[in-house]
Amino acid sequence: MPTPIDPQPGPAHVWPEDRPRLLAVLPLVHMAWADGVLTRGERRVLRETIVRGGALDEDDLAALAPWLDAAAPPPPEALAQLRGRIRSGAPPEAADAVSLTELGLELARSAGVQGAWRPPRARSALAAAESTLGLAGRDAVRALLGLDRGSW
Repeated sequence: MPTPIDPQPGPAHVWPEDRPRLLAVLPLVHMAWADGVLTRGERRVLRETIVRGGALDEDDLAALAPWLDAAAPPPPEALAQLRGRIRSGAPPEAADAVSLTELGLELARSAGVQGAWRPPRARSALAAAESTLGLAGRDAVRALLGLDRGSW
């Protein structure tokens, strides 16, 4: 049992490793929570664009739901674990990604996800969420991967 000295994320804030299609949205989810707050607007954008993309099934969406619950923010330890998952799962070519969308797609590909994110509608949904949230850019990718000084 975790103690206050050794906090651990609760079960709701453990990334669902059994849902590899979710890896494509992992960088967006991490960055949306990076400031410790998920606004209603951020939540709406993530939910609507991800659902509209059609790459995730109902079980994927259910597994993602705790990460989009603004009333139950993930503790800093859970965000650190997400960042660690991104860094450990990113293939070497991910360092060249120019967007969080591209980074997420590289994570999914490296986990063996093939067809779910291929349709243009699915890819454009991720890019639209990234752009609307103001997260676009190579600098965000490099910081998330720990390739720049001062990374999260």
